[in-house]
Amino acid sequence: EQVGMRPGKIADAIDSLRGNRRDIHALIILRSCRMVVELYAEKLTRDHNHALYSVTKSVLATLIGVLLKQGKLPSLDLPISEVIGASTALDAGTLEKARRIRVRDVMSMASGLEHVDDPLIHPILAAADRLKFALGPELVHEPGRRYNYSNGDASIADAVAAAAAGKDLLSFGNEVLFKPLGFKNVEWWFRDKSGRYPGGWGLRLRAIDMARLGQLYLQNGHWKGKIIIDADFVREAWRPSPAAAHY
Repeated sequence: EQVGMRPGKIADAIDSLRGNRRDIHALIILRSCRMVVELYAEKLTRDHNHALYSVTKSVLATLIGVLLKQGKLPSLDLPISEVIGASTALDAGTLEKARRIRVRDVMSMASGLEHVDDPLIHPILAAADRLKFALGPELVHEPGRRYNYSNGDASIADAVAAAAAGKDLLSFGNEVLFKPLGFKNVEWWFRDKSGRYPGGWGLRLRAIDMARLGQLYLQNGHWKGKIIIDADFVREAWRPSPAAAHY
């Protein structure tokens, strides 16, 4: 009540979560920067981290926002070839595709590359070099025009971010996002043989740190007097893409 919320509604939600035997690990509610609810499933505590699955993509996007703020990535409209070209040897056909696809396109799931999503058994999950695997299929649509949910696009985006940062995503994330926001027990699983962490899955965070990430966006990229990501990027991240109004 002190933060303008109705306790009865929250109690009903908690009862519903407990009664339906859903695999819910934690429930955290913040309002006006104040903790309202912090609950954990049996045998779990604040210190446990949890698999984010595709929420990893939102963290990757945030790291790209940091790169834009730092000037290490000049623009989302840059062809991916201009970012990854120096660090990755590509054959002529693949390089031509990389010249046509912009950073914005892979962040919007609109690379135009053929991809049929399967989050459980898709071969990209175990590929030795996910970037080259993701760039392998044909361009079946003009980049930026058609939405197609793709861990291939996320794998291209993670390679772009790592190349622009000049280091792996976990090291960069610890430096510019996780430590500044007070994250603890961060893990990023499933690094491929080329040394890249997956941008579409594999990150593990504590629930309280996921709440911090949400709060960062609600504060337009500001955190304790520092600007982590620019407010313009927050607006861009929330704006529907030309390829899909829902993404």
